[in-house]
Amino acid sequence: MASQDRTVVESRTVRPLLAVVTALAVLLTACLPEDDRSDPRGTEREPLRIDASLGLVRVAPGEPIDLRVVLDGAEDPEELGAVLAAAFAAAVEDFGVIRQSFRVDLGDRIVTDCSRADGARVGAELSASEGIVAVLGPQCTETLLGLQGAVSASGLSLVTPRPIDLMLTEAPDGGIAQDRAEGVWRTSPSVMRQAQAAAEYASVELELTRAVTLHDGGLESMALATVFRQRFEALGGTVIVFSEVDGEVTSDDEERAATARRSLLDTIGAADVDVAFLALSPEALVRLGEGWRERSRLVAVTRIITSPAATSAFLEDEATLDHLVMAPRLDIFDTVSTVTGMSASQTLERVASLSRTTVPAGWWAYAYDAATLLLKSIEDASLIDADGSLVISRAELRATIATTTFGGLTGRITCNVLGDCAAPRTLVLEHSVTTSRTLADLAVVGVVDLDLGVDR
Repeated sequence: MASQDRTVVESRTVRPLLAVVTALAVLLTACLPEDDRSDPRGTEREPLRIDASLGLVRVAPGEPIDLRVVLDGAEDPEELGAVLAAAFAAAVEDFGVIRQSFRVDLGDRIVTDCSRADGARVGAELSASEGIVAVLGPQCTETLLGLQGAVSASGLSLVTPRPIDLMLTEAPDGGIAQDRAEGVWRTSPSVMRQAQAAAEYASVELELTRAVTLHDGGLESMALATVFRQRFEALGGTVIVFSEVDGEVTSDDEERAATARRSLLDTIGAADVDVAFLALSPEALVRLGEGWRERSRLVAVTRIITSPAATSAFLEDEATLDHLVMAPRLDIFDTVSTVTGMSASQTLERVASLSRTTVPAGWWAYAYDAATLLLKSIEDASLIDADGSLVISRAELRATIATTTFGGLTGRITCNVLGDCAAPRTLVLEHSVTTSRTLADLAVVGVVDLDLGVDR
């Protein structure tokens, strides 16, 4: 948008009004004698109109643009709070001022406890603060689910760098996912991309053609299984078995559980498949693994899971060896932000220093991109009023985020209206030793880029 000084006119019907005014102006101009037509460059400009349907934030000259950071504390099992906060701060410093003179203030970090209840509490507080422009964080999905309703209703925008749950943004059918909230975006990739990448890797790299896909009947589990099947079949493969796993497989009654496992494994063995996509809980994977490797017809079947199932309990159990794990790319990126000009290696050093950690978790790059996305969108959506104030339309900020694209530290950031912005790049990890405790301990055996295919 233009940055000239203008008088701001708030309007909820900008486009229809402009269309009528323009049409009348053309007609009237056409009817004037040639000598009576004034030079438009010498006339006073029309007031600039801006969408105020979700509210406006005015920032006086010399005052900061107020953003807020919401991050989970000790209850976050990954303990990402300090790292993400440092990445946000680094991005703000690197981006600099907005519209050449307005600095950004992140305020004091708001710490929550990884729960919906605490998220709802913070959401109510944020929605009551008229001067806040937008929110960065949190990292826990439960906090986000509690927070996003109030944030969305108040017109605020929120960008989060960590939650990967499928139901937060785009549904498998391309529509709106169950937990989608307007005004919320993420630079972290949906776990749906992992299911698509699993099909791509199995078909393109491993040249596997016959699959079994198992789910536990849950909404996200079924969605992941469906996404894998759709992509695998689109690539020429065949899903021989698409089945819900009976809850008896994980029953406390060992005899009943053993019977259920034998029945399921018999079905899979008889199907003569070469790949299995298992959208199951860690417990179910461990219990199935106990009998899987004992069957000669199943030993050669490639088993693939998504990263949420790769818990420490899963990784430390011998029965789960030989699974492939699809995961977001968290290694050091050989990239440069096209917005700030900072490289991944430079940013990593600064995040390590600011967070006082030796090796920050890989989510720091997603956080840096989240803050950069928000700052770039504010720069593009805001304008300077005649009195020198910065004016930010909350509605136009949302619209701008939804169409923003740039080269980030994690890859190409391309946002859509459903809230997804992440580069579709997925690591293929191999679980081969029981000394593994986290995804970082697993060997990388492949990388899948859903735009470009498999990188060998």
